[in-house]
Amino acid sequence: MSTNNILSKLIKETNQDYIEKKGWLYPDDLGQCGLLDSEQENIQEVIDEPDEYYMADDYLKSLSEWNLDYSQYACAHLDSKLIQTSTFAESAWCGYLAVKVKGEFNRFRRPDFFLSGDVLLIWANCILSGWFNEASEIGRLCLKSPEKGGGVIKDGYSFDTASFFLLELHCLWQDIAFKREAFDHPLFDGEDTPFIYDDILKNWQTTDLAQVDEYVNQMSDYHLSQTQEEQNPDEDYFEFNNTYNQLYPYEIMAWLKLREHIGLSNPTQFSHPLMNQPLAEFIEGTPLDKPEIAQVNELLDIVRKALPEAEI
Repeated sequence: MSTNNILSKLIKETNQDYIEKKGWLYPDDLGQCGLLDSEQENIQEVIDEPDEYYMADDYLKSLSEWNLDYSQYACAHLDSKLIQTSTFAESAWCGYLAVKVKGEFNRFRRPDFFLSGDVLLIWANCILSGWFNEASEIGRLCLKSPEKGGGVIKDGYSFDTASFFLLELHCLWQDIAFKREAFDHPLFDGEDTPFIYDDILKNWQTTDLAQVDEYVNQMSDYHLSQTQEEQNPDEDYFEFNNTYNQLYPYEIMAWLKLREHIGLSNPTQFSHPLMNQPLAEFIEGTPLDKPEIAQVNELLDIVRKALPEAEI
């Protein structure tokens, strides 16, 4: 199937989802949204039963994902930049807090992990919000040991490559040595198949805008190749198969935003069709304001009381 056909199919399916899931995943005309109600009820249970504080990181991550989905719905379906921007900021902020809390749980109570794709998507969203300090902190938490409040990511799925691209990009940005051998990834094992992002990482600061566009084409083709539905979950795995990442090339956009942050120019137009649809448009007016979410603040207070040593 051609690139244009894949993209058209995804857009058609996404628009159908926007209609069919109205009232559950997305608010209906009266503002009712079943999934959001469920997420808020989960958080309220922790507020009412503080002994369940250990669920805070998972609930913050779920709230982050809902806001990201709704932000895209607002952009592509409602054509509301105001809602898109506010919910994107809430998504990035809740995601950042989820990683922060997870880091403290690793240090104190819960020696388990978020998957690499989850954490580096949040890293990218912070970059795209213009929150470079928060993104830097997430990167550090990925690389630290659990005893020092890090280790928040598991290796993830064996072919989950974009997250490792973003983690290595973080290290290049922060001038940190990235040790591929520390991660269990088949494309880091020295075999004949190269890591698909190798050349991009070697030349991530190129000033050749034609080369930037070509790299964007390569990454976009890979992104679309990973949006298929899994026919056999035991054998198949596609990296971008959620409603909030199929048409959202966050790994490409984060690279471009980071280049802009360090003073490099990017093309004003891109030749790949993936980069010419609404969910590939950069949110303007960054850095975004940090949102104040009353229920989330209450949840954080519960965690702080349970873990007075935590830095949250």
